[in-house]
Amino acid sequence: MKAKMGICFAVLFGCMVATWIPSAQADGPVGVSDIRIEDREGGRNLDVYVWYPMTATAEPALIGDSAVFRGFRAVRNGEIQDGRFPLVMLSHGLGGDRNNLSWLAVHLAANGNIVAAPNHPGTTRGDMLSPETHRPWERERDIRRVITFLTGNPRFGARINGGRIAVIGHSLGGNTAMALAGARFDVARFALDCDEYPGDRDCHWYLDNAIDRDPSSVAQVQQSLRDDRVGEVVALDAGFARGFTPESLAAVTIPVFLIESARRVGGRPAGLYSRNLAASLPPSTTTYQEIADARHFSFVTECKPSDFDILRVEGRGDEVVCIDGDGRDRAALHAEFTRLIGQFLRGAGFRPAPE
Repeated sequence: MKAKMGICFAVLFGCMVATWIPSAQADGPVGVSDIRIEDREGGRNLDVYVWYPMTATAEPALIGDSAVFRGFRAVRNGEIQDGRFPLVMLSHGLGGDRNNLSWLAVHLAANGNIVAAPNHPGTTRGDMLSPETHRPWERERDIRRVITFLTGNPRFGARINGGRIAVIGHSLGGNTAMALAGARFDVARFALDCDEYPGDRDCHWYLDNAIDRDPSSVAQVQQSLRDDRVGEVVALDAGFARGFTPESLAAVTIPVFLIESARRVGGRPAGLYSRNLAASLPPSTTTYQEIADARHFSFVTECKPSDFDILRVEGRGDEVVCIDGDGRDRAALHAEFTRLIGQFLRGAGFRPAPE
């Protein structure tokens, strides 16, 4: 499958026999469990939502609803359907949380997938000033820990097809997904790019956290964070994209889908993010799409009608998270994301399921 340039979007798959098959509508009951994965040595505890297909219909609850963002509906701790299902890991962006891609998680679970989304300590909403903020490489380890926990868990392990694991990330989560695919970050390369685009938001955060001034942090952020269990990656407006080395991108062996909003929020042109990645990734396994009427935050959950006024009153410019491009509303964009990512995963090809 050749790398494609175009205007479109997407998100994904599922069926009872553990294949990635897209559906226009979520058509099965969805359960959700709220779990905590404790880190007894390092104290980096992970709060995780796990969505999954259920055996029977039950009355869903509204979960994750707020004054600004719409929540999702699912049955708390319902019984998991029999079968073995693909596992999809979701990684939120800087200042987001595990609710950000819940609109996608519910669809995937309803169509035959187990889906998990952790809060990433230090880069999660309400937790942006802790020591963990200065350790962005821990995000990849978070995803690895959740995969290990779920595949070894008595409740979920027997229901997961370990040969079909995908990671989908938005913004900094897209960076996380690419690192798990094998892309490697270079501090000096990113610093040069920030000299060219000093107003870029990625650069502000990166420099404010002084990651490039501490040799141990440099070593950690530049190491390989590849996880061989991950077979497909979808990056939605990947952050810090210009810091990845062309050599490591060229060596990525798994299918990658890069989706980029044309109305990027930040200090540089939109095409310098995911389009830059696509230029260095293997063309035979890479798909690139640019969406003309989407903005950077079109990938997060829908805002409520009163959202704009609530955020604007706070005076920090946060209302940008609820603004899309000229054209479709966020619900319509989400439907398009779902369809196109499903097409990608269905055509990407998969490793045989383990015995």
